[in-house]
Amino acid sequence: MDAPFGKRGLATDEYLQIFKLLWTSDVTEFHGETYEFSNIAFFPKPVQRPNGIPIWIGGHTKRAVRRTVKYGDTWHPTRLRPDQIENMLPFIDQQCEEYDRKRDEITISLKRTLHFTDIGIDTNSRIRSKAALIDSTHTVVEDIKHCENLGIKNLTFDFQTNKTEECIKTMEHLMDTEHRIN
Repeated sequence: MDAPFGKRGLATDEYLQIFKLLWTSDVTEFHGETYEFSNIAFFPKPVQRPNGIPIWIGGHTKRAVRRTVKYGDTWHPTRLRPDQIENMLPFIDQQCEEYDRKRDEITISLKRTLHFTDIGIDTNSRIRSKAALIDSTHTVVEDIKHCENLGIKNLTFDFQTNKTEECIKTMEHLMDTEHRIN
């Protein structure tokens, strides 16, 4: 990002501010600690109105949540358990109040490893985080319902296999269990 390592967070924040300025102004300027410019035009503008392209912020820390509320649209942590997301909800609400955002303006998306233990695919115990969802179909369905109840709108999964046919089997099984989730 052309910024010293110690200022990477500041540089990221400034990049996000710059994107929004370029997406919403015809000619703009920016004077920050890591970047500075004036008389810059950016065209074509994003088709998403009024604020431009939705910004997803990754990370599992309070800093990532703050950045999401201040500059972004979606908080996308990886490898967290639903209870860790639940523990962060009061901080999200506090940040929304501080930055004059409505809670429903912030989407929560969570990425985890998924493995059904009851469909005949061996688990790869080398690829496991504490937040991995590795269990029976019933338990996976209950976990997904819990995520929905917490307000997690998007779930993305990776799988404990690198075999295409096993990935397809896992996705088809998840698709077939959708009626249990809804």
